[in-house]
Amino acid sequence: KGKCRGERDKRDRAERKRGVRKRIIAEAVERIVEEKVRKMLRERKEDDRKKGESMEELEEKVRSLERKVERIEQSGGKRKREEYEESGTEKKKW
Repeated sequence: KGKCRGERDKRDRAERKRGVRKRIIAEAVERIVEEKVRKMLRERKEDDRKKGESMEELEEKVRSLERKVERIEQSGGKRKREEYEESGTEKKKW
């Protein structure tokens, strides 16, 4: 009876040891996954920020071009007419 109980205790200790190892591995995997997810979120946030900056730059370029078009329209395209008349051809010089 004593020998049997000793073997059972030995098996129980071995099982607990395996359980501890599995838990340690599971916790390590969980930490790694959490770090990867945080990194992905940081990268996505950075990408979104860069896209936002790029959109702002493009919007500013559009506004600049709109202002340029307004100036050209207000001047009546005088310079273009002069270049067209000077060229003597059907092609307009831009």
